Amino acid sequence: RFGEGYVAFLRFRQPISSADLKRAVMKYFPQAVVSSRQASAARLLVPRSQDMPVSSSFNKLKLLAEELKATDYTLTQSSLDQVLVSFSEDTDNEVDGSIYAESGSTNVTNMYSSMDTIHMETF
Repeated sequence: RFGEGYVAFLRFRQPISSADLKRAVMKYFPQAVVSSRQASAARLLVPRSQDMPVSSSFNKLKLLAEELKATDYTLTQSSLDQVLVSFSEDTDNEVDGSIYAESGSTNVTNMYSSMDTIHMETF
């Protein structure tokens, strides 16, 4: 599961809606997951396909970037650091959910979201 795919990063000049991003991602990478998003940037986890060479994945990313008017984009192989960050974010989300579940309050909304931060080593 881990380290078996690519991480795509896109940066936008203008803010992009979550709905527009998801629609376009589904068009080019139906198996991909939007792992984090800000108004002007997004990180996608793209599974590696045995049937598709990396050049085809990069070409699809280029088409996605053009459709969304991205100012720049990258496609990198998943690294151990990215796997650990993703695992850490998943653990944080589980912990946050359990804290609110134990409080017994149904009126409290957990405002924390891993989509607020994009962990990137280089731009």
